[in-house]
Amino acid sequence: MVVYAISIYCSITNDDSNLLVHEYMPNGSLWDRLHTYKKAEMDWNVQYKIAMGAAKGLEYLHHGCDRPVIHQDVKSSNILLDEEMKPKIAEFGLAKIMQTNKVTNSSHVIAGTYS
Repeated sequence: MVVYAISIYCSITNDDSNLLVHEYMPNGSLWDRLHTYKKAEMDWNVQYKIAMGAAKGLEYLHHGCDRPVIHQDVKSSNILLDEEMKPKIAEFGLAKIMQTNKVTNSSHVIAGTYS
């Protein structure tokens, strides 16, 4: 099964900082691709693969995990691209891990960042 969320290898914490070590994504972020000269390298097939992969990543986080993960900050700079241009959702700083027995249909909290 292909998982469209970034793999975290370890976390490093101390009094001054918190760091996550994740898999290397050599093609940078989707934002980088959309806003640089590399945009021309993304034909319709690649764009479709990225869109479908991002959607599958969200579906996995919401329904494929033992405890659903609500990302709350999906944007092009948080979608990273591997060597085959497969997208993986990254940056879980605002994410919420839900209880499996709680189901909600709406939220009154707005979260996210703008870049």
